Amino acid sequence: MFFLLIGYFRQAVICCYLPVLTAENKFAQNRNIVKNSICAEKMVLHLWGGLASDSNFESNLNAYQHLNVIALRYGLDLLVENVVCNVENPMKHLRELKEKYPEIYFVFDTKMAAFHEQLNLLYEADYAWLWKDGHICHYHINDYAGGYMDWSNLRTLPIGKGRLILNDFLSLLIR
Repeated sequence: MFFLLIGYFRQAVICCYLPVLTAENKFAQNRNIVKNSICAEKMVLHLWGGLASDSNFESNLNAYQHLNVIALRYGLDLLVENVVCNVENPMKHLRELKEKYPEIYFVFDTKMAAFHEQLNLLYEADYAWLWKDGHICHYHINDYAGGYMDWSNLRTLPIGKGRLILNDFLSLLIR
């Protein structure tokens, strides 16, 4: 399952806690709103998250292909965000997605990465493929001050109020 939510601006946010077939139907119904009404070019997909999170990631992994076909049919790029997990971790899931779908795009959220103590992985050679090969094509930059998987502190903070070292992060982006 994944969570469905339509956002606004030039990107749409899609998240879902609906059975996969229901979610695919909702996704298909809303693509016209996303593309035509708000002129979005990208859709952000929370492929896992919440209480059910990534407990059935294999189903989510397979659902991506169907959702991406629908998005591409309407000229939208589908971007999977590194949202928080309960079972594994976002970077593991991004790697699995890239292995199965080599042309996939991602949104990298600094808060979500910090929640799993994975923010520094972005700087490591093992994960350079994320930004060097253009898989990350959008960033959500915000801060997080909690500890490892500290659900009680999972909230968005202004930059400078948590662990994000903005200069280091920005230097990575301009490489």
